[in-house]
Amino acid sequence: MADVAEYRIDAKEMEVMQRALDHFPEIARPIAQTAMSDVVTTVAGNAKKAAPVDQGTLRGGIGGRVQTIGGGISALGGSIRGIVDVSGQASSYAPAQEYGRKPGTWPPIEPLIRWVHLHKLAGTYSVKGKHRRQGTWVSRGLEDLQIARAIQIKIFRKGMKGRFYFRQAMKGSAVYITARFRRCLSDIIKAIKEAKP
Repeated sequence: MADVAEYRIDAKEMEVMQRALDHFPEIARPIAQTAMSDVVTTVAGNAKKAAPVDQGTLRGGIGGRVQTIGGGISALGGSIRGIVDVSGQASSYAPAQEYGRKPGTWPPIEPLIRWVHLHKLAGTYSVKGKHRRQGTWVSRGLEDLQIARAIQIKIFRKGMKGRFYFRQAMKGSAVYITARFRRCLSDIIKAIKEAKP
């Protein structure tokens, strides 16, 4: 999981919902968890749409989950928290894709070598048949390294712009998030009224 590419959607600000969780946790908690799950799914889906795509690894690594901390009862310091983040192989470069990279910091060379190799930016290729790359594995590796090193130097000197796909996802989901939690609140109130003897 990438720490810096993690966004939290927290329902703590909603005091009425928290009071309902305090006094009627068995009624309010499942409704709030469902609402949070809906919000997390929407934000993760919007982040996947906004994420830059090359091989699809970043997009495939975006996911979300709902955590109940402290039993979901705010008086005891608990909350229901939705987390949308990037996991797996993409978590190593997700922060750089989200926020960019300032000039003067060296990006890791290994992902650049892989990127050069996947995009066939280096080497000599056969024009017959399947267009296979020519040379030994050592010469191919050195060719990939040379191009990757040039890209690394350019990023070191010029930096790299952020893509802000999580920020776009949150901005694009803001209206839905507000409406979903309002509906959640009315569902909790309705369930509490129905449960009273």
